[in-house]
Amino acid sequence: MFRRKKQMFLMKTRQSRLLLWSLGLWAGLSLFAAPPVQPAAETPELAGRQWAQAWLDRARDRFSLVHPVNLKGTPEEAGFDFSVEAQRFTKPLVTGPLALVLNLSAGYPYPQSATDFQFWITRIANNTMRQRYQQIMTDLTEHYQARGYSQTRARLLAEDLFHQKSAIYYPLVHHASPNLGALGPKDSRNPYGTSTLANSAADNYNLGLLCQKVGNHEQAAQLFHQAAQTGHAGAQASLAYLYE
Repeated sequence: MFRRKKQMFLMKTRQSRLLLWSLGLWAGLSLFAAPPVQPAAETPELAGRQWAQAWLDRARDRFSLVHPVNLKGTPEEAGFDFSVEAQRFTKPLVTGPLALVLNLSAGYPYPQSATDFQFWITRIANNTMRQRYQQIMTDLTEHYQARGYSQTRARLLAEDLFHQKSAIYYPLVHHASPNLGALGPKDSRNPYGTSTLANSAADNYNLGLLCQKVGNHEQAAQLFHQAAQTGHAGAQASLAYLYE
């Protein structure tokens, strides 16, 4: 009898333990089980594709597009004829600090001495100023060669005269006009000599020719007119030529 009661007690104890173990196992599976797999329609790629298609449908309905949206690239050959003009600049453009110096050179005051002039003509003067300088030096060299000097000697004499008559030649190179107000009381307008003896008609005529050579025809006409008033035949002919 005692053995039977003991067996019944052990059986009830095992049933209680089995029930508790089953409840614990079910709770663990509920808490820690993996979430169910999302259907294919909820993946980011497909969702994005569906959103883009819905946006495109709304855009078509709003703007009443007759043709479908064309997302193709630009064709390789364009359907128009566009002719390009020839390149304007054949040499590289000057940039940087050198370009600033060249742009300011027109407003830079002309030098006052031979040393300053050499630096100015090589580093600061523009091409037009250098061209006027070459024209003047060629004219002075030919002047001395016509008087019997060799080419080398004529060039040296031309350079000396150029700097001695700086009041005439420096402004001529800089802005094609001599600075007659800077001439001293004993200085003449004659561009080909340093003599203090002035010959107004010949000096004005020669200076007018020089202004004409560097392109200042207006001042050349004024100097020719002053020389022609005293009966200078060459000045009268040159003045008539300018007014033709």
